[in-house]
Amino acid sequence: MQHDSARLREDIAEQSQDDSSLEYLRRLRAARRVVLLLLGLAAASAYLTRHCLAVANTTMQAELGINNEQFGYLYSAFSLGYLVFQVPGGWLGQRLGTRITMPLLSVLWSVVTVATALMTSLSALVTVRFAFGCAQGGLIPNQAKVINDWFPQENRGTVSSVIVMAMSVGSVASLWLTSWLMNYADWRTVFHGYSLVGVVWAIMFYSYFRATPEERLGYGDPLNSSEPSIGQPKEITRHNGIATRELVASPGLWGLVIQSLFKAAGFNLFVTYFPAFLEYAYKTPAEETGNMTTWSLAALIIGSFIGGRLIDTLQRRTGNKRISRSVVAGLSMFLTGTLMFVAAFASTDFQSAAIMATAALVSGAALPCTWAAAIDVGGRNSAIVMGYINIGACLAGVVITPAVGRLIDWIKETDGDWRLVIFVHAVFHFLAAACWLIIDPRREYKDH
Repeated sequence: MQHDSARLREDIAEQSQDDSSLEYLRRLRAARRVVLLLLGLAAASAYLTRHCLAVANTTMQAELGINNEQFGYLYSAFSLGYLVFQVPGGWLGQRLGTRITMPLLSVLWSVVTVATALMTSLSALVTVRFAFGCAQGGLIPNQAKVINDWFPQENRGTVSSVIVMAMSVGSVASLWLTSWLMNYADWRTVFHGYSLVGVVWAIMFYSYFRATPEERLGYGDPLNSSEPSIGQPKEITRHNGIATRELVASPGLWGLVIQSLFKAAGFNLFVTYFPAFLEYAYKTPAEETGNMTTWSLAALIIGSFIGGRLIDTLQRRTGNKRISRSVVAGLSMFLTGTLMFVAAFASTDFQSAAIMATAALVSGAALPCTWAAAIDVGGRNSAIVMGYINIGACLAGVVITPAVGRLIDWIKETDGDWRLVIFVHAVFHFLAAACWLIIDPRREYKDH
């Protein structure tokens, strides 16, 4: 819930429409746009430094004398660090405030990016990539807290969708830019250059950002501020976490965590085995499978933006979070699973890829729903709630994706039905849809 005094001042200004009120609204909306831009740049910066490793893969292997399996340890180390630091990263944001925590994390992953370029052994690389995962693990939870503190409920869908799109832009930029830069410089130099991006962002964010819009605009802290400012009494941070026993007793929070696991498991097909599926099931040339897969990734970006606008429109018109969050996400997951089932029966690779891209577009609508619901339910504890939710998404990659790989090997060995690969991921989406039946964003968690 947005801070009461800040929301009250905004409501009064919208109703009065005098010159001072209009000026206040103009400054408030301008400040929110800047903060949203900074959040998007943070996401793009994180993914820029995260995915450059994939492009440098073969070059690093040749230089360091490691094989594909050993290089895979680097990805695993990152994933492990990213998973374990989700909740601690959110807790850190609750304790120190996002103005300090987010720049700190950005500088840390920038330093680790430099360290990656300095390493000369596999063991050292595994260590620094684990540290890199830890540093980036706190980003999304703290972004969720900023959204809670800065943006009203009726705009959280659009705001969340912009951040999701920025992640995808950062991923694409990393792949293209790294490939281009490595024509002119070695991978170590490129990594050093990327480290500056996070440092520059940290300086920009710390210089501009304040805990709340009120503080940024010079009106002081709202009565219910959840972040400390300089000189503010320590007791203002007494609400700094969610006790494990209280989390276990909250079906809505567990519903968000479990749907995140199933949703990520379902979508992982597009970024893992879908190119192989096209090659095995339709005999599609390997050089074409990658292009067909990008249709789904592009569709996801479009779908997330449409979903963000949709849930904000519904929230403004109905005032019901259950409709604007749970209903939209549940229908999105159900329709995604249904479209994937249809894609499994496509007669050509083109038809299959096109239907799957449509499924990805529909799936994208659920992404801002998850962010908005997590912030609604978490309130002042949204950073920690988002940390738990992101753990669910991480577990999908750690546990479920390898199991799907074993399924694919079994199908190859037995000359089985390749449609099973699609069916399994469609079922994951149906399970995610079912989870939204128990998620009620209208019930904000309150710690005691």
